Amino acid sequence: FFYSFCFYAQDEYQQAAYNFKNFVSYFPNSDRADTCQYMHAKSFEVISPKMTLDQEYTEKAIQAYNLYLKKYPNGASRQQAIESIDALQLKLEKKSIKSAMLYYNTGNYKSAVIAFQYVVETFPNSSVSEEAFYYKAISWKEYADKSVINSQDERYQKALEAITQYQKDFPDGKYREELASIENRIKEKLQ
Repeated sequence: FFYSFCFYAQDEYQQAAYNFKNFVSYFPNSDRADTCQYMHAKSFEVISPKMTLDQEYTEKAIQAYNLYLKKYPNGASRQQAIESIDALQLKLEKKSIKSAMLYYNTGNYKSAVIAFQYVVETFPNSSVSEEAFYYKAISWKEYADKSVINSQDERYQKALEAITQYQKDFPDGKYREELASIENRIKEKLQ
């Protein structure tokens, strides 16, 4: 137990995470097991890098915090674990939308559609889901505009489907009017 905290105090977070996890494995009934499970997750959170880098440790931290909440639903650090999960989840959401926007901003609309779809599916109730739905629809429209004539109708239909899904999920959304205007223009093109 104290050995693990020594690594944590010396900023050796990977080693600390390993030792905290081992303590929980070897002494699952200990009074200190819940603290070690929490510190296992906290160690990964501390080494979670900024949003633009690989998020392996962010995902490990989320998994470890979820395990903590599952094993110790009334644990002493329950509220901190929930807050940490929310903060780490937000980091993943922002990274995903930023990556998708990179495709959109560089005019790679086919990849943008896939990336925005990933955001929509992975983070359905997040703070970025409305924006992801919007850009998914816009990306389909832009992709159709740049396509050969034989492929345009199908891709415009996909844009209409994305717009309809946005309108269904966000009836009072901030992009509602703009998408309604785009929807009308697409329908005119398809006639």
